[in-house]
Amino acid sequence: MYYLKNVRKVTNIMYDIDKECLEYKRVLSTNKDEMYMLMAMSAATNSKDPATQVGACYVSADGDLLSVGCNGTPNYWDENEFPWGTKKEYGMKNLKYTYVIHAEMDGATNYRGSLKDFEGGTLYMTLFPCTNCAKLISSLKIKKLVYLNAREDCEDFICANILLKKSHVECVKFIDVVDKLQSVEFDTNGDEKTSIKIKKRSLTY
Repeated sequence: MYYLKNVRKVTNIMYDIDKECLEYKRVLSTNKDEMYMLMAMSAATNSKDPATQVGACYVSADGDLLSVGCNGTPNYWDENEFPWGTKKEYGMKNLKYTYVIHAEMDGATNYRGSLKDFEGGTLYMTLFPCTNCAKLISSLKIKKLVYLNAREDCEDFICANILLKKSHVECVKFIDVVDKLQSVEFDTNGDEKTSIKIKKRSLTY
């Protein structure tokens, strides 16, 4: 018994951290809001749309990543044969707007769990939703929408805003959530110390 007591005492001493040896944490890193918006932006890069690339990132009420999505073609449709045109003179059947799946819908259908997991969660969008996607967000019972950009001069933006407000969805601009993040650069040729460069308005790393 005496030997065991001394082993415990020695073990505790061995695992103590010398405070004077502690180094400071990395100053420039992303917070959760920034990280999830970057995921939405990353998802947008997968869009084949030549005019507008949109990304979505769904996060649960507990702050866990659920799903990401981007605007694109319906399943099994050859992206090379998809009508990406936007000119009204082409006719409705030859316009992308008739067939394209928006990022919000893509992200929701990519999820393989229960739709109840979206309830009370947050949706990060690179572009403010249209009215149809606002209906989807309302049906999923999303609590908060964080968006990067918006076409505020469009009537659809006004209608989507009304719909989301009536559905008790809090809508906030990303810049109002985090006003210091300016840019993030990724260098695929860099190592673990130089591959990610985060630039904020007051600091540069």
